[in-house]
Amino acid sequence: MSIMHLIIFFPLIGSLILGFFGNFFSRFFSALIGNILVFFSFFLSCFLSYVFLNSTNKELIVKLWNWVNINNFKIECNLLLDNLSLIMILLITGVGSLINLFSIWYIKKNKDYYRFFFYTNLFITNMVILVLSNNIILMYLGWEGVGLCSYLLISFYYKKSKNIYCAMKSFIMTRIGDIFLILSFIMIYYNFNTLSFHDISKLNFNSIDKIKNINVLYLINIFLLLGSSSKSAQIPIHTWLTDAMVGPTTASALIHAATMVTAGVYLLLRTKYLLLLTPSLMFLLSITSIITILISSLFALFKKNIKKILAYSTISQLGYMFLSISIGSYNTAIFHLVTHAFFKALLFLSSGSIILSCNGEKNIYKMGGLKKILLSEYLFFLIGSLSLVSFPFITSSFYSKGLILFNIFQKNVYLFLFSILGAFITVLYTCRMFFLIFYNKPKIGNIKIIKKNVNYYLPLSFLSFFSIIIGKIVELIFNKNFFIQKINDKNNLILIFIEIIILFFGILISINIWTNKKKFYQKQNMNIIFLKIKNFFLNILNLDKIYKLIFVNNYFHIIFFLKKYSRDYLSKLIFLFVCLSKKILLKLQNVYLNWYILSIIISSFLFILTIILY
Repeated sequence: MSIMHLIIFFPLIGSLILGFFGNFFSRFFSALIGNILVFFSFFLSCFLSYVFLNSTNKELIVKLWNWVNINNFKIECNLLLDNLSLIMILLITGVGSLINLFSIWYIKKNKDYYRFFFYTNLFITNMVILVLSNNIILMYLGWEGVGLCSYLLISFYYKKSKNIYCAMKSFIMTRIGDIFLILSFIMIYYNFNTLSFHDISKLNFNSIDKIKNINVLYLINIFLLLGSSSKSAQIPIHTWLTDAMVGPTTASALIHAATMVTAGVYLLLRTKYLLLLTPSLMFLLSITSIITILISSLFALFKKNIKKILAYSTISQLGYMFLSISIGSYNTAIFHLVTHAFFKALLFLSSGSIILSCNGEKNIYKMGGLKKILLSEYLFFLIGSLSLVSFPFITSSFYSKGLILFNIFQKNVYLFLFSILGAFITVLYTCRMFFLIFYNKPKIGNIKIIKKNVNYYLPLSFLSFFSIIIGKIVELIFNKNFFIQKINDKNNLILIFIEIIILFFGILISINIWTNKKKFYQKQNMNIIFLKIKNFFLNILNLDKIYKLIFVNNYFHIIFFLKKYSRDYLSKLIFLFVCLSKKILLKLQNVYLNWYILSIIISSFLFILTIILY
């Protein structure tokens, strides 16, 4: 058994033990099993990284078994380790370990303590299978496992019917993307005779000759883009992600930071060799990514629920990663995926602590004045917010998003301007959220001061460290092991200047609107303008209503029609079929031996004839 097997094996064993025997364990033992096995997996990932980066190999394939081997139809299930899968397993097991550790403190009073760790261990197992797989079929199994676990985590508080509805919605919406993925996989095998990522990475423009119709290649990539967009909640298949906020905040951190939503980005990076063969589709991806960035940022600007604001922020940041992929800047997309994982997990976990202290209140307009009461939450949330707005020099996202903006500037000026606009709106909604929570007058009278321990401080401190202090070190690590385009000094200075200007004006406007010091927002005319803009975006861009009008309502119309008119006809048809079958069978059972012999001869003849014709 290799180290790669063990990285999958440890969280899998943890989930099996907790799944079968967790009900008999104490809280301490459930937390121990749920945390230590994921941490073992992370420790092995670090050791594997050290060995792999110091070797001359660029990729390592570990054979598992032959799934199917019939004539020329062969499906092998292997594990693939390269730079991309290495980063992903470090991120999944590392951030997953920190979130699990924080969960010991966060859900300590929940009766289903063991069930949460059972789900998170199974979630991490499936994510590791997804990113280590060298085969599309094995990756798809991990993909489906992640979907199942997200359903279980979102419906963790299953006694509320709304939570079950949101979990079902999330499950069904992501299954729509799965249909497109299955179609693309079938077409890839039919045209290239492989399902291996290693073989797909060898494709180039000469491979187009293998395809009789070039439109088939476009169709494959369109299906891949739709499948990836559904998993990474890109517009218009994004509505499930905000509804997923009904689960525990630590589950939201796991889904949003380093696991589920990054699966779509990972799939595009794995299949980039196919995407490169259709450049015009890449421009289409750029357009949809920009639309995703702007619309999700505007939604975040007008939402009141702190978790939903962070959810829309995730969609927006994923849009930047998709945009980076669309212009061929793959390593920069990975870089931003890494930095985003740390600061988004930090923001979600901090918000979870704030919600607990505010007795479950999630509306930022009903908070306020929490700076002095919740000092540790204030500091951690401040660090996460600075990283979200890419504060110059001291945050890791400043380097990753800066590279994305620079690469966009070199490819297309218009895309760059819209990206800058998205960055400006990001500053606005982040400052709005931060000022309304921690400044102004306190609005909640009975704030709970919850006792903190090492399970609270340790994960948040690590996430803060990776979010802000070592941004430049992260960039240096990437530069050493992965190729990242260098920015010359002149362009670098221009970019930094633009980012500082955006940040300055964003903070200035936010102070004027969302703090008590200035009465700008309280003016009646400004209030009306803001309400009109808000209603426009929340009503016109409410895709849930459009989906309900087009799909859900029509589905129910069909169901009611069938229920009303088809039930009688269907039952009569079944009755006639049974009666006819009975008559034929009774005639066959006539006790004449010659008739039985004749039946055997006729059946044998038909059977042989079928084989010959086939």
